[in-house]
Amino acid sequence: MLPYILTSIVAGAAVPYVLRRWCDSKVQKARNTSLLSTVENLFKGLETVERNQVLHGILELEQQLPVELFKDKFRKLAERHLRFRQKVIKVPMIPFIHAFQDDPDFELEHHLKYASVPSPNDDETFKRKMEEVMYLPLDPNRPLWEAWLIDGHKGGCAIYFKVHHSVTDGISSNLLVISLTENQDGSPYIPLLTSSSSMNLTPKKKTLYTQAIKLLVAFMRVLLLPFFALVMITKLHLELLFSAPTFKSILRGPYAKDSNSKIIGWSECISLHDIKRVKNVFKVTVNDVVTRSEEHT
Repeated sequence: MLPYILTSIVAGAAVPYVLRRWCDSKVQKARNTSLLSTVENLFKGLETVERNQVLHGILELEQQLPVELFKDKFRKLAERHLRFRQKVIKVPMIPFIHAFQDDPDFELEHHLKYASVPSPNDDETFKRKMEEVMYLPLDPNRPLWEAWLIDGHKGGCAIYFKVHHSVTDGISSNLLVISLTENQDGSPYIPLLTSSSSMNLTPKKKTLYTQAIKLLVAFMRVLLLPFFALVMITKLHLELLFSAPTFKSILRGPYAKDSNSKIIGWSECISLHDIKRVKNVFKVTVNDVVTRSEEHT
């Protein structure tokens, strides 16, 4: 029994390392290419027609924004953050693994879109226009983000930012949009984020405790590998035999035969102070409060 346990521990620690090095060797053949992290691969792998893994952000402005200024802001954003100039590709010969790769055909104009709110330019027409815009999918052959300039909203305009969850997380995507704004004296409303801070790439400090946890997880992974393989094979066969049904919902959009269309649920602004009060009562995070509130609306 002891040799089996020792062998499992060594294999559990070695297999992920060898697999990662092999993936890196495949990826490094292409210039400026890097593997997605485990979580980023998860968001890419979970994506279906029914469940787009896309983050949305809307910034409402009281005045019209000149088109050239709109272009200049996002040009600086793309220049500062490499991932906004990279597309997501599948790693050759390695299923379910993706990588960021420089897009040789990157053009800013491919990612900047324009629309107008039709008359009477009220909240309802703005919401319907946003439903049309959000419904449009991202181009999988280009970097996975878009920015829309929506004119005619309450006498001003709105900036709508759409980015895939494998590129960045929700809080960082909103901070990126806010970082485009300026104070009255011309200084940034918040400092432009660095690539590491905005993409959560800051390396974590390794400790003996974290290494022990990783070793234990690797050991359990090897023990449960046959079971998970059976589950994945069964799931794949079921997906091939049966297509996922389109459930009826009050949030389902009017686009017939297209299960991806949705109706947006809108709510009034909630004070961050109120969210923090709930957080403190239940001893959770701000993100926990927000996500659970969305689930029950």
